[in-house]
Amino acid sequence: MWVNESSNKSTIRRIGKMTQGRMMWVGGAMAVVVVLAAIAAVTGLITPQTASAQSLSLVAKADGSYIRGVVTNELTGNPIAGVKVELATALKALDNTVTDAQGRYAFPTATRPNSTTEGGIYDLTFAISEFKPGTLDGVVASTNNANIALRPLGVTAPGQPIARSGPRSVYIEWPANPEYNLKGYNVYRQQVATPPEDVDCGNYTPQPIGEPVKLNGAAGNVYSSLITGTEYVDDTVQKGLYYIYKIQAISGGDRPSDLSKSPFSCPPAKGDFLAIYFPDVYVQSTGLFLWELVPGQSPFVRIPVSSRCAYDVSTSGMQIKAELPATIINPDGYVIQATGVTAAMAGALETNLLASPNPDVLDLLIANASLNAQNLYGSGDLFNVYVKTKVVPQDTCGPLHLLDEDIVGPQNGVRVYDNSVPTPLKVDVELKDGVLCKGGGCLHGDVNLDGVVDMDDASDILKIWVKKIPAPPICWPDSGDINRDGYADAADSTLIQRWLAGMSINPTAAKEDLALTSFAVAGAEKAAANPLVAVGLAVGDPGETVTVPVTMTGAAPTAGFEMTIAFPAGDEGLTYVQGSATLGAALAGYDIAENSGETEENSANGWVSIAVSGPESQGKAETIDLVTLQFTIGANATQAMPLVLVSFNQFDQYGHTPRQNDPLAPAKDDGQVVLKDDAVTVPNVVGQTLAGATTLIQAAGLVVGAVTNGWGSLPAGQVEMQTPSAGAQVAPGSAVNLFISDGPVPMTTLTVNISPPEAVAAGARFRVNGTQYRESGETVTGLFAGNVATIDFLALDPIGGGCFNPATIWTEPAPMNVTLTAEPNVVNVTYTRSTGKQAASIGGDLLLFGIVASALLASGRRSKK
Repeated sequence: MWVNESSNKSTIRRIGKMTQGRMMWVGGAMAVVVVLAAIAAVTGLITPQTASAQSLSLVAKADGSYIRGVVTNELTGNPIAGVKVELATALKALDNTVTDAQGRYAFPTATRPNSTTEGGIYDLTFAISEFKPGTLDGVVASTNNANIALRPLGVTAPGQPIARSGPRSVYIEWPANPEYNLKGYNVYRQQVATPPEDVDCGNYTPQPIGEPVKLNGAAGNVYSSLITGTEYVDDTVQKGLYYIYKIQAISGGDRPSDLSKSPFSCPPAKGDFLAIYFPDVYVQSTGLFLWELVPGQSPFVRIPVSSRCAYDVSTSGMQIKAELPATIINPDGYVIQATGVTAAMAGALETNLLASPNPDVLDLLIANASLNAQNLYGSGDLFNVYVKTKVVPQDTCGPLHLLDEDIVGPQNGVRVYDNSVPTPLKVDVELKDGVLCKGGGCLHGDVNLDGVVDMDDASDILKIWVKKIPAPPICWPDSGDINRDGYADAADSTLIQRWLAGMSINPTAAKEDLALTSFAVAGAEKAAANPLVAVGLAVGDPGETVTVPVTMTGAAPTAGFEMTIAFPAGDEGLTYVQGSATLGAALAGYDIAENSGETEENSANGWVSIAVSGPESQGKAETIDLVTLQFTIGANATQAMPLVLVSFNQFDQYGHTPRQNDPLAPAKDDGQVVLKDDAVTVPNVVGQTLAGATTLIQAAGLVVGAVTNGWGSLPAGQVEMQTPSAGAQVAPGSAVNLFISDGPVPMTTLTVNISPPEAVAAGARFRVNGTQYRESGETVTGLFAGNVATIDFLALDPIGGGCFNPATIWTEPAPMNVTLTAEPNVVNVTYTRSTGKQAASIGGDLLLFGIVASALLASGRRSKK
């Protein structure tokens, strides 16, 4: 017979917290005697002296009847483990059990050996999350064939994806599904005919070419190689062809979402082309196309130069050449600034806006170059062009025209270089023009359509994102997409708040300060960062309300975030306490919106979404509390309940969001709520040897996690620190991480000498571990021997230059890692010098600089910065 060890839950907990649902095959009636005697002896229900006699009398009553079967998935035929099976007659419930790993169940159980009678007629019910409950009525004992197939419940169709074409790949993103046990996603690609030049996605019907292609895993197998995140890179597109994408979700019960109901990405992505474009700019009496760069003075008109995707671009330089309408724009007093996407290259930014031989246009020239190739890691605005406008009649419009080299000739249009070695190559670009109009259109930033841009609009963006209020019927998402990245989200809420406060939306600080304010820092700084967002653990009893923290480490530039946590809901799961979200101290005063609910397809799937934004980055790289959330444990909860962080996006005060392959895209850790009866107390192992700590940890039902060594305050070989800390309540089997002391740490110093003197005079400096830049020969103190110090060097702008005098180029040494010794450490480095002509062969940025920047310098017009 099949014996279910968890039929009597309270008994099981008292005899050792056996795993719910575990079953074992036991042959013969004597096994029942053994199991019942063991349970009875431990619980005290039967004394050892009487256990044998009473058990034998129970076996004597049994007539050998049984009901056995297997529960499978109706779609896949696979067995389903953990299904709760209840046995009853028309008058009363008799017995219950759960299926094993092979989907098997059996009655009677060990605790109720008389629940069936030969020839008796019974009704069986089957229930488990993710599946529609099933019943078998009129089952006659005995039988081995009481089998049933359960139908998986529906799964939410994924939201509309965004497909961004880069020069080598198409990057696809989509909103996360709100199911906590979702198995993953499939990505489908459909080639389509060339779309209209200005695609109206609300009315666009694509013309398919061929059949859709499943990109991940085996074709035709929806369960093969599922994608567990919400991003995918398609590097198999063909250059110049157009594609749309759809996303399919696979539920925890293996139910695929209906692909025909999934929205497709729009506009179509053009394979292997970097899209650069001007948006349509409608200038009204207010709105975020108007900026007071100088408080109290007349505002500038902001004209963004945008990109749909720069994730593929590791560029040594780019040039933007365009024509702006001279009938509307005054060329005097312009300002051009890099954005969060291009800020890391801003040290070599040269710009100009000047009269053209064509009196109807002004020539816009932007050259952005770097001595080392920079990964842009973003989408949206590349540059912001701020201009003054002339007094013209309302509804006057003029074109914003990007110059195509294929039409105007080499070197005379938009150009982007990659980081190919030895010679940087030109990236293929797709250009799209816009218009500049006085009046008309939608008011940029006026989300609620009341004719005014204010804090209500910033708050409404958050509420729309969490689905607290519906999106407006018109002008959305353009009215809220301030950074032009394709989303109207909390990053745009931050930009509206900065506009209201008269603050810049472009990184303007020196590079060494960007690490605290912007995710758009230099490549070396990006690689050193390791952001982590973690949902915490809470312990409680059924019916109790618990508080769960969400923390973040290593993301000082964060000015806000959006996240969704999914969890099992209902009487056996959790209920989110609406309105309980409380921001941590580092985000005090930030705007917040929250919403929660259950999925329409399955009420056992709960979710809570939080959106937060503020006008400035919070500035702390150490671990901070983002927010705390409260959940009420269901009255019938019997096991630990996961809190799955299905999505998290953070952004800086300039509206830049690290996504896809950006090193500052955060890692995510899920949390859980554990019942007190199941929780384990972490022992105190500080001061123990590794062997002693391991013994204590394993005795508590936990495991040793990561073990690291380093200098400490305790004698060598002893545990200096543990996480979680002693006394913390955790789930059984959780890991305890240990830091083993190597003994007290000796202090040391580091001196860096830079040569030649001409480079030092030009501003050559160094810094250690990302701190402030220092002068040559300066000694850094307070360092620990045995640690690795990362030294990098300030990149210098070219000096001089023009049509006849090539610029002097100083190339900084590559970043280096130095393992510090107890003795004073001295490092000698050299900057190398070359001229603009010589440098053209060593970097595409200087080739670009020679082509564009020299012309700008020769014109006598430099950027107003």
